[in-house]
Amino acid sequence: MYLLAKKWWRWLLIHKSKFFFCCGICWICKLLFGMYCGFCVYTSPASLIPPAGKCRVDLHQLGQVEPIPSFVPEFSTAISANTHVMKGGVGKPSNCEASQKLAIIIPYKDRLEHLKILLYRLHNMLTKQLLRYTIFVVEQVNNGLFNKGRLLNRGYIEALGITDFDCFIFHDVDMIPENDQNLYMCDDYARHLSPAVDEMGYSLKYYKLVGGVLAIRSRNFLRINGYSNGYWGWGAEDDDLANRIISSGMLISRPPNSIGRYTMIKHLKSHKSPIRSHKMCV
Repeated sequence: MYLLAKKWWRWLLIHKSKFFFCCGICWICKLLFGMYCGFCVYTSPASLIPPAGKCRVDLHQLGQVEPIPSFVPEFSTAISANTHVMKGGVGKPSNCEASQKLAIIIPYKDRLEHLKILLYRLHNMLTKQLLRYTIFVVEQVNNGLFNKGRLLNRGYIEALGITDFDCFIFHDVDMIPENDQNLYMCDDYARHLSPAVDEMGYSLKYYKLVGGVLAIRSRNFLRINGYSNGYWGWGAEDDDLANRIISSGMLISRPPNSIGRYTMIKHLKSHKSPIRSHKMCV
């Protein structure tokens, strides 16, 4: 073994320019042809539009919008602007049958202005997309560190106690969608709807990122055993979930960056999870 390693090191010293040149070519090819991420796939929102007989939105009538209103809307403003929305945050198309029953789970703690802006924006967008949906706000009431994973798991359980939702969207309260073409629907993968966030320069920070806004079918959420309940403080629960998704054999799908654009409402960062860097449960 020692002799083999010695021969390899001697060869590398002699041919190092060729070796690094080949590595560079491989990296460029992976970057150009998308082979850099074996567990990722980019798909157009058009792939989510159901067959004839169900609600079919015309994507050409949707597009980029101003995500943040010039004022913080009161709940009464959101209600008056969306009179079709029923009690309990329920909306559905009036002239067609939606293909999925969607539950949007928003973990919440001490972000009232953010919540008002998000709900004002979501009801408007989801109505345009001809979706049948219910919005659930799951609030942490104690003064301890935020536990996003536990809130999302609780929201999932509570939602299924109401009806058999088949598509769940886990949505940070400070993430405001910029493009109505980014359909809030599930595919057969774990669909990361927010790959391009203004605070990150509208680019994907790393390939395992699934935080912000994630859409996943109910059966697939059960398959990966949901989020970890063990992360208190900001971060880590999303990376943990990505590991669960990949370990289960599922892909992470995303819309193109030009469509999956979000504005993150400015706020003070919460305390980071003390176990962020060394505890990743699968």
